[in-house]
Amino acid sequence: MKKILIFGSGFSSSYILSYLLKESLSYNWHISVVDKNPVLAKKIFNNKNNTDILCFDVNCNEKRTKIISESDVVVSLLPIHLHNLIAKDCLSHNKSLFTASYLNDEMLSFRKEAEDKDLLFLNECGLDPGIDHMSAMKLIDQVLDFGGKITSFKSYCGALIAPDYHNNPWNYKFTWSPRNVIFAGSNGGNYMLNGKIVKVNYQDLFLHTEKIKVFDKYYESYANRDALSYLDLYGVNDINTIYRGTLREVGFCKAWSLIVDFFIKNKNLKGSGSFLLNTFKSYIDDSNLSEKLSFYFDDILKSEVNLSKDYSCPEDFIYDVLSDKWVFEKQDKDLVVMHHEVGYTIGSLSKTAKSSLVCLGESSPYTAISKTVGLPLAIAVKLFLLGKINSKGVLIPTLKEIYNPILKELSFEGVIFKEKL
Repeated sequence: MKKILIFGSGFSSSYILSYLLKESLSYNWHISVVDKNPVLAKKIFNNKNNTDILCFDVNCNEKRTKIISESDVVVSLLPIHLHNLIAKDCLSHNKSLFTASYLNDEMLSFRKEAEDKDLLFLNECGLDPGIDHMSAMKLIDQVLDFGGKITSFKSYCGALIAPDYHNNPWNYKFTWSPRNVIFAGSNGGNYMLNGKIVKVNYQDLFLHTEKIKVFDKYYESYANRDALSYLDLYGVNDINTIYRGTLREVGFCKAWSLIVDFFIKNKNLKGSGSFLLNTFKSYIDDSNLSEKLSFYFDDILKSEVNLSKDYSCPEDFIYDVLSDKWVFEKQDKDLVVMHHEVGYTIGSLSKTAKSSLVCLGESSPYTAISKTVGLPLAIAVKLFLLGKINSKGVLIPTLKEIYNPILKELSFEGVIFKEKL
């Protein structure tokens, strides 16, 4: 009996737990979940005979090492800074590891040892990063396979709220880490347009946007991190345009740019919630906003959350306010939108290949974000245990052997890209 070990059972784990539970019944696998507070795992597993739920802190070296040594494959859904702790144990006990998090330098340092021990450490196998790599590489490889020469690559992704559940001025709610949303874009963004490198700083990022149409709906996009690093990653070093963007509803970015400006101008501000709220009110009044733009800030200006609490920076105060205002309710449904455009030439003709995904979630916890983060990881684990992924080392899912079967299985689960070559 193969043993699957999963660390973490938080917000995005519903689909990976449900999928692997279903597959484990077919293949006679055993699943163990480790979490300090495994509420979701208990609900999904419901005392199934082939499951275990273990309640302990992953920093407990003795327990963590023992359970890893007894497993066949390990999945980490924990915060990225804890992956390396688990990875070292996996190397010590010759176990392969799967995560949905960005590949960092320390994980890369394990590459030779993982290869020498014939192990697979597959990272960035969620949504973004994850499905973005797989669907982009499929489109790029298809263009190359029929003789096209790639000239540009643009990619967009957004975790949004379904239109039927828009009920605040921003048409947005927290469908993933609230703190990551608040600090999104703080490192600015880089991309290349017609051979020219464009660097956008944090203060300008949300004013430096473009509109993009996915199927029959328009969204706005701001630059997402450093797109230039994807030139090597996707093997397209000779193209003249590369861009990666984060999608929001039209109007969001211009309003959010004012909050970013408030953060920057008041970066050393501290005090009570009441003091910070009054400071923000004065900032909005001094900005002489149009009625349309002022509408976005009504909820914040009327907030009574944590007014007596002391804050060390305005970001923490806005985080508390929006965590109250942008609550993802149980009845809400979220939406994941992803879109790629690959420009290419074939002969003397210039063409564009497109690939688009719109995935509507169900009621919590079976959200679109948990589906698109959890299912690729779950499918990768299944394929690995069945001997259908044989690549070894520290990898991300940009190889055909990995992305083709995962995308095919995802389509059976309703995560379907519409392609136009």
